[in-house]
Amino acid sequence: MPLAARLGVVMGIENVDSNDVTSIRKAMEFVDAVDSPYLQVYPDLGNIAEQGMDPDVELAAGRGHMVAMHAKDVRRGEPRRVDMGTGIVDRDHSFELLHDQHWTGRLMIEMWNDDAPDSVERCVRARRFIEERATAAGVPIIAP
Repeated sequence: MPLAARLGVVMGIENVDSNDVTSIRKAMEFVDAVDSPYLQVYPDLGNIAEQGMDPDVELAAGRGHMVAMHAKDVRRGEPRRVDMGTGIVDRDHSFELLHDQHWTGRLMIEMWNDDAPDSVERCVRARRFIEERATAAGVPIIAP
């Protein structure tokens, strides 16, 4: 942590799809213990859904500490390789919650296309899908 602070690097702990840090609440235990602006959280909306957690509770737990966000789609027991928009993530509600928190940060789309011949088209569709939902909830998207 001292090296990150000295270099001005902000690190984010992601809630993952295994049995380590599965929730934003758990990640916040580390953030609170370290108590440094250089350690924050990096929520994955898909992992919240895949783990069967409540986005109201999880996103509230990270309020003010979420430096970036992963957007992917999942099904219970299937955290990867789910086409965007075909899974169980309640993106509309999650983006509304983020809007209500005045959240700003990086939003990354996580894709698991492997060697699919239509990977580029899948990525374009996923980006369009996420942009539409975020914008509809009032979360502005600024293209790089």
